[in-house]
Amino acid sequence: MTVREWMGNDEILRMDLVTGSGYIQLERADFQTVLHGGTVRAHLGCKESEHEISPEDFIDEEVTSDYVRDGVLYGIA
Repeated sequence: MTVREWMGNDEILRMDLVTGSGYIQLERADFQTVLHGGTVRAHLGCKESEHEISPEDFIDEEVTSDYVRDGVLYGIA
C-alpha cells in the first residue's frame, strides 16, 4: 500500500514514517493537509536537520515495511 492508501484507512490515527525525504510524523489531523498539497516537516535523524517537504515527495511511495499498533502506523516507504 502507498502512503496515500494508508491515509484512507480510518483505523490509522498517526503515522511514523521513514521515507526517502526523511523521517515524518503525521497526526490524523495532518492527513487532509497532506492530501490537499500542504507541506510537512521531516528530518534526517536529528531535529537540527528539519526541513519542509511537499506531499509529492512521499505520498505515492509504497510502504514496504509496516507495523500497526494502537492506531499508529510505523512504516518504511
